[in-house]
Amino acid sequence: MNVKVADILDENRVVVQVERNEFIAEWDGDKPERNESYAVEMDIDDELIWKTNICFSSENDNVIIQKDKGIKIVAKLDYNSEDNLATLKVYDSIVLIDIEGIKQDISNEWVEINCDSIRVSNINL
Repeated sequence: MNVKVADILDENRVVVQVERNEFIAEWDGDKPERNESYAVEMDIDDELIWKTNICFSSENDNVIIQKDKGIKIVAKLDYNSEDNLATLKVYDSIVLIDIEGIKQDISNEWVEINCDSIRVSNINL
């Protein structure tokens, strides 16, 4: 995913922009430069529990926005209950996630996630 670093809050936290969305993320790697663009890998480390902090969404467009408490993500989910494998398509990135309490297979459905934090890692080499 391509992001622009809008601001540097401290050694580990930055404000990033993706399209028209802005949010605070934990930065993993060498210190970024303000107003520069980076290709990043995104990770969601929160424990995701179906119908608690992840559920089907009525929205059908990618969103990552900062809220008063945490971050809201709207993205497409694929989940295979047999393998317990979940992938989230956020913009042009695929993010592997773990989901507890889900019993059904889900294919290419919009979901909303409310999480405490997102970690991004610079993959520009």
